[in-house]
Amino acid sequence: MTAEARARDTATRGARISARDWGYCHPGRQDPSVEGFTLDVTPGERVLLAGPSGAGKSTVLYGLAGLLDDDDGTPAGELIIDGCAPGAPGRAGVVQQDPDAQLVMASVGDDVAFAAENLGLPRDETWRRVEEALLEVGLPQSRHRDVATLSGGEKQRIGLAGMLVMRPGLLLLDEVTAHLDPEGVRRIRDAVISAANQTGATLVIVEHRIEPWIDAVDTLAVLDGTGTVAFRGPARCVHPFHGDPAVREDMARRDLWVPGIDPLAALPRWRRQESPSDARNAPEDMLLEASGLSVSHSASPALTGIDLRVFTRDAISIVGPNGVGKSTLLLTLAGLLPTHGGALRAGPGLHQPGLGRIPDDPWQWRSADLARRIGTVFQDPEHHFMHSSVWEELSAGAQLATMQSSTGSSAGTAEHAADSDTAGRVESMLEALGLSTLAGRNPYSLSGGEKRRLCLGITLIAQPRLLLLDEPSMGQDASTFQAMVQVLRDYLDSGGTIVTSTHDDFLTRGLDGVTLDVSTHQAGCTTDPEAPDSAAGRPPSAQATVPTRRPVPAGRPVPTGSGPAQPGPALPASSASSWLGRRNPLSKVAAALIITIALVCTMDWVSAAVVVVACCGLLAAAGISVGRFLRWVWPFAVGGVLMAWSTAVAGEDSGRVLLNLGYAQVSEGSLALGAALGARAFAIVLPCILLMRTTSPTGLADSLAQDLRLSSRFVLGALAGMNVMGQLSGHWHVLGRALRARGRLSDRGVVARMRLFRNRCFGILVMAIRKASRMAVSMQARGLGSGPRSWARPSVWTPADAVVIGGGTLLAIAALGTATVAGTFTLAW
Repeated sequence: MTAEARARDTATRGARISARDWGYCHPGRQDPSVEGFTLDVTPGERVLLAGPSGAGKSTVLYGLAGLLDDDDGTPAGELIIDGCAPGAPGRAGVVQQDPDAQLVMASVGDDVAFAAENLGLPRDETWRRVEEALLEVGLPQSRHRDVATLSGGEKQRIGLAGMLVMRPGLLLLDEVTAHLDPEGVRRIRDAVISAANQTGATLVIVEHRIEPWIDAVDTLAVLDGTGTVAFRGPARCVHPFHGDPAVREDMARRDLWVPGIDPLAALPRWRRQESPSDARNAPEDMLLEASGLSVSHSASPALTGIDLRVFTRDAISIVGPNGVGKSTLLLTLAGLLPTHGGALRAGPGLHQPGLGRIPDDPWQWRSADLARRIGTVFQDPEHHFMHSSVWEELSAGAQLATMQSSTGSSAGTAEHAADSDTAGRVESMLEALGLSTLAGRNPYSLSGGEKRRLCLGITLIAQPRLLLLDEPSMGQDASTFQAMVQVLRDYLDSGGTIVTSTHDDFLTRGLDGVTLDVSTHQAGCTTDPEAPDSAAGRPPSAQATVPTRRPVPAGRPVPTGSGPAQPGPALPASSASSWLGRRNPLSKVAAALIITIALVCTMDWVSAAVVVVACCGLLAAAGISVGRFLRWVWPFAVGGVLMAWSTAVAGEDSGRVLLNLGYAQVSEGSLALGAALGARAFAIVLPCILLMRTTSPTGLADSLAQDLRLSSRFVLGALAGMNVMGQLSGHWHVLGRALRARGRLSDRGVVARMRLFRNRCFGILVMAIRKASRMAVSMQARGLGSGPRSWARPSVWTPADAVVIGGGTLLAIAALGTATVAGTFTLAW
């Protein structure tokens, strides 16, 4: 039997799992995340792994995938898959909760093929498996799409396809539906079950919300707070119609989201207190007013035509499908993004006496003014963290509430535990959110659910008038969800106001809230003004204006569809399909290098002008419009001018003096030297821009590995690094929003601004390291380094590539020859 035949035979059999008192302690932690884990899983069995937040479910999953570092961490007990230790290449595949962390390549086909290449499969077999995997996840026509154009649900399905090409005997899913709307959850579930039916793989699924999976799995395994299996039985035992009532009640006591049992029923009876002026919506109670509001993260609006008024003690849930723009709207209301169109103004309720005067538009507020009035909880909890312990994070938020309104002060400057009043408030918040035992822990070491509760506490303890939450209930078990709802109810009773972006109907009902469906406000979306609003049983005007004060009926979720695509790819399709875009990346690298060497040899403006004119003439061959080209090159043009001027001023004088500045003067010789240096610097950049804008990173990696025989680990590591670096600009802006939301952006003082810049740079470094580590885990999970690697896309050389290299050589010769004829050629050394 050939190796390929053996691989296929193995892939048809589900993996067998045997765990005996297994445990694991992460590096730097004193207490193990998991201990005493014992479980047997038969081949092909489908197991739903549930348990309270922080029980170690994800740690178990990564242990089964062989992705835990036993050199730094401390394992215990025995964990066996098919009689061997975990980690056999291609035997286990894990799909992570964060869809962006598991996408490595630029195009869908290349990304799905990545794991098959790592297993060394032949090219034809690789592409056959890619097509089969895409068909299994319901995206058969997506091979040539750019991953940047995918919605969140599509990214999760592509991540699943990337694991299926390995034909794993064990498929591990780590809360893969946590970020998705109901339709996205259904699609992911159906894709997973279809794949399991096709391959016979063993399934282990980690989820808090188990209802969508209960009919699709065989076994329910429930962990206690330490990772020990406290219950194992048929999944149907908790079915809302066919289950065992005693088991269902027991699971509810273990903090599970038991289908058919409303977690809100365990909370005390509560009705949101109405402010005295609710009946007439008094102007003094209005916090925010939006009129014809359009919001956007880019040049094009995501949502348009939104009319909204937010009053004291309102609880409003912004709903709609993934990708529609809910988070963008929330950030705009929070004063963290400028409006794209229309108007947004703060009402009298946010113009608080004693806190100083503020403009009407929250975007124009100072950071400290914003943080004292509006609190924001981001969807990614790690954007909040700025201190080394949970206690310090909450202490900084508590001290923000006690700040005075002096114009020179900046919010959030406390770095240590404050006075006894602050300490008492921190302890109360820790207890209310179930974080008391974690006060000394680093925030980054918490579980996903614990991080989100901490972020809520950081924001609430600052006592803002208006609280904006982005998917706050993700990763919560039933008990922690109840604690979160109770804390938010107390906040409403104290006079607070909540606007949340959510898919969670339980959260909306728990806050006696109303929904604002923004799907009809999507840019380019047209609706029938006479059509009824099936989402909430109200006329459409209630969505676009003030939501009616009516709770969402139990069991009536808001229907949603698939979200729109995310912003377009970094490499436009016109550039990729152009004549220059189809050429081998190394031929373009060689041409650019030859031109650069020629420009470095001389120091004159004529040779640089020849290169600039030639590059402009190549725009059509590169598929780049003039407008787009100018947007890319203007910063370098400005840099060239500044270089020319500084050299002209500081350079050695020669010839006639043209300008006398007193402290310096510009002569004919210094000006000529400056013009030559500035033009040369600008000309060197242009071929590199044409190269980058017509070459995909994946194509360059293929060429480097196949043509230059560079190490695949080095090439792919560099490719992953390029992906991370390409995202840092966006992270820089995200960190700026987080600092602004927490009142940390100082408007005055050079020292304060330097300290802020240092902290922001450190935050970018931390974010880049964590992003890179997650991508490294994803690449390892897909077999990188498991053995000799194949390449699904061949690096092809054609006669046209010789034309590219020859053209670069001729341009270099023409530039030097023209400068020589013009008499400007000056040898640089």
